Amino acid sequence: MLKKQSELSLHISPEDVKRIREKTEMTQKDFSETFGVNLSTLRHWERGDRSPSGASLILLNLIDKAPREIYSILDAHPEEKMNNPDDKQALKEIVIAGELQDFYSMAKANPEKIKQIILALITANGFPYKNATESNGVIEFYAGHEQSALNLILTFDARSLILSGSLSKTIEKTYLVIDAIENELSSAMYLPHEMRQARINSVINRIGIDASFYSTILRNW
Repeated sequence: MLKKQSELSLHISPEDVKRIREKTEMTQKDFSETFGVNLSTLRHWERGDRSPSGASLILLNLIDKAPREIYSILDAHPEEKMNNPDDKQALKEIVIAGELQDFYSMAKANPEKIKQIILALITANGFPYKNATESNGVIEFYAGHEQSALNLILTFDARSLILSGSLSKTIEKTYLVIDAIENELSSAMYLPHEMRQARINSVINRIGIDASFYSTILRNW
């Protein structure tokens, strides 16, 4: 029988996260897919960069106490956990075409794909959990690093093409970075290190971002 919630651990250390996963005899990838935990988030937990909280903390406690029982009843993953490859593909096809070099020209030309595209841009910023709701032509985007703590970060009005919210400028610049990665920087990998870095620095300076921002987008793209 599972212990009462009051007996569950309120803090799980990186060592405990790894121990709980190893109890299931699963790799990080298998554990992530089986229990609906984002793989990147799981790795952060095991490194100690972040700590599980909310629903994730409860889930790990339950897996620790009764992994087989939890495995048997956990048969579905909430949609907002999943990174849809179609979102990235929709964005990639647009930027590779090389005709729409800023976010708003892209949005105007692709109204039927804008929800997918913005979700892909959010993913590129390292958010493992996201969701979107649409009503009367207005799309609200929610994201976070924990399934139980999604925050409203963007609103897009499809009628006026206005993007607003705490991450609106970030998303606009993310589009520019991805456009550069897929186009002018696509051949830079074959250059000597100094020349490659000079080209990357040129993109960073033109867009008005720092190296950390660029690295985040590149890593998650």
